[in-house]
Amino acid sequence: MKKFIANIIRITITYSKFLLIIMVLSSSGTAAKADDAYTYLKCGAKYLQLSGHYIKSNYNIRTKKFLDSYTITKYGETWITSRSYITYPAYIYLNRDTGEMSYSRASDSKKYPCKVIYYNELPRVNDEGKKF
Repeated sequence: MKKFIANIIRITITYSKFLLIIMVLSSSGTAAKADDAYTYLKCGAKYLQLSGHYIKSNYNIRTKKFLDSYTITKYGETWITSRSYITYPAYIYLNRDTGEMSYSRASDSKKYPCKVIYYNELPRVNDEGKKF
């Protein structure tokens, strides 16, 4: 009887270790850079980066990063509304029907036509900017 209980305990510990290793290996994600995770828009002279939760603007061509972040607060049928608590202007509105971006939903506000671009179409230092 002692051998039987000892074998059961050994098997339980062995399978527990195996399951623990499987869980650790499956939960450790590998970092992969995917440019397809974002949608890039050129709205007039501005560039926007859309993700599931944020709209980022104010693209810096030297650091290749977007500086201002807006949290998407509402996905509507015609409007995507985003708000920033730090930067001015505090709101960005994207019209999904016409493809225009504005800082206000008023009819007399300035609207910028947006065009979808790829990551490699973002400006580079050699394309624009100061050259010393």
